[in-house]
Amino acid sequence: MKKIVNPIIMWLIIIVGAIVIFVFVGDDGLFISGIFNKLILIIAFLFWLYFFISAVYIHKQVIKSAEKINKIIDVGVYSIVRHPIYMADVILAWGVFIAFPNLRVFVAVIYSTIIWFAWMKLEEKVLIDKFGQQYSEYARKVPMIIPRIRKNNR
Repeated sequence: MKKIVNPIIMWLIIIVGAIVIFVFVGDDGLFISGIFNKLILIIAFLFWLYFFISAVYIHKQVIKSAEKINKIIDVGVYSIVRHPIYMADVILAWGVFIAFPNLRVFVAVIYSTIIWFAWMKLEEKVLIDKFGQQYSEYARKVPMIIPRIRKNNR
């Protein structure tokens, strides 16, 4: 059975879920947002932009389905985390929540974060099936989404 792990499917799941959330969840404010909150959003967006552009520049196939990736990339942002775009997506989503702190945004961000983590796990399975020990060794050296503070020399 062929596994279809296409980012387009993931984004459709996120968009449909967010629409449902915005229809059924109230927009109660959770805390007051000010200029500092908007500054965090700008920083999160710049972070996202850097990691997205860097990931696509280094590995053009990254925006395709995991099955179509033909080699493991372990340089640049891929030497920091295995899923730099998803890491940046999560940070940007939480930046949006901090800038617009209401209940429906909060629920949508939690939902999206869960989907991104589940999708990373699906992609990991496909990549392990495809590259075997080579990918497992890469996964041992490079964290999935949270960069290590200090370099692991093992």
